[in-house]
Amino acid sequence: MQKYRRRDLFTFDVSLKACAQGRVWQKALDLMDEMLYWEVHPNWGMYNLGILLCEKSQQWETALHFLRDMWDREVLPDDMTYSSVIGVCESSRRWSEALMLLQAMRRKGFPPDAATFRSVFRTCEACGQQTEALALADEMSSLGLPAA
Repeated sequence: MQKYRRRDLFTFDVSLKACAQGRVWQKALDLMDEMLYWEVHPNWGMYNLGILLCEKSQQWETALHFLRDMWDREVLPDDMTYSSVIGVCESSRRWSEALMLLQAMRRKGFPPDAATFRSVFRTCEACGQQTEALALADEMSSLGLPAA
């Protein structure tokens, strides 16, 4: 006999939070995949938690997937969401993706803050992309944002 397993938003939400608190990041990401498989639609907070967990496990592709899925499902990301995905790109040393997200953030009407600029700057610098890093430093200066 197969055991019945609830597959609703509440159950997934509680399970995700438990995995995050227990630092079982891969299991939490697996739960996000399972939600999408069963067509249980994550809410804004669940997507953001999933993106945060991607940073812990350096899964930049999954973080980008979650961001695209948010748009597809009309769960609108905000500046915090973009900053979190940029943080995943920084920890994974994905400079071109970080720059692309910075531009996307602006196009969607979210002006990046100093911390977001610094994250993209550090990513470019760590990956040897000095031209991009210097352009970001100049832009931060022109916007009156602190560089450090």
